[in-house]
Amino acid sequence: MAALREAGATLFIHCGDIGGEEILELLADNHPAVCVWGNTDVDRVELSRYAAKLGIDCRGEFADLEFDGKKIAVTHGDDVRLMQRATGGQQYDYLLHGHTHVARDWRLGRLRIINPGAALPRGEENRRHPRYPYRRGEVSDSGGGIG
Repeated sequence: MAALREAGATLFIHCGDIGGEEILELLADNHPAVCVWGNTDVDRVELSRYAAKLGIDCRGEFADLEFDGKKIAVTHGDDVRLMQRATGGQQYDYLLHGHTHVARDWRLGRLRIINPGAALPRGEENRRHPRYPYRRGEVSDSGGGIG
């Protein structure tokens, strides 16, 4: 998180599988944050209360965001109906999701779909959990993530 802050991140978006209060604390550390729930987030009521106390904007299973004129859908990726909602109609510029823990960045028509992969401490990466190459920048179509 510190590296992302140093690179200029001004908002953190978590794509689900938060797991516990310690992750919420990392998200809330002096920056705005938005999160959605994943399939492993079983204690959502308690996590929601804690997130609200920390000022984190929890959007349930689906977030509909807009930054710099770009429409962004965020969901965990385990609910086929929500994925279809985000990909159908081409109303979004970006779809951010997790679930598979495998980093991927591709396009479906005008929609750019990004799975950042799992965020693991340095040294714990493997082929199934790569670190996503975040870069400093603004919301753009030029690659490298949404900064």
